[in-house]
Amino acid sequence: MFAGLFFARVGFSNRIGTVHATFKVSAVFLLTLVAAGCAGTPRAQVAAADPAVHAPATGYNATTRGYSSLRPVEPRSWREQNERVTPRARQ
Repeated sequence: MFAGLFFARVGFSNRIGTVHATFKVSAVFLLTLVAAGCAGTPRAQVAAADPAVHAPATGYNATTRGYSSLRPVEPRSWREQNERVTPRARQ
């Protein structure tokens, strides 16, 4: 109550009303988000156990596919290293 009297005397009473209005709008928005989060998701139209449903084929992917050993090797000259990784010239 003291704060209200102080702000009314200083001329900030309009700001307090704006803060309350902002709080009310924020509360309604927050409640809307909570309600939307609690809404259920639509169910799938196809039963998972239906044998007539077409499913994409699965393949085997090895876990070690693309692996290359990174063991230490003997040092080489930088020129030789660069030549090994440089793209070949088109002819």
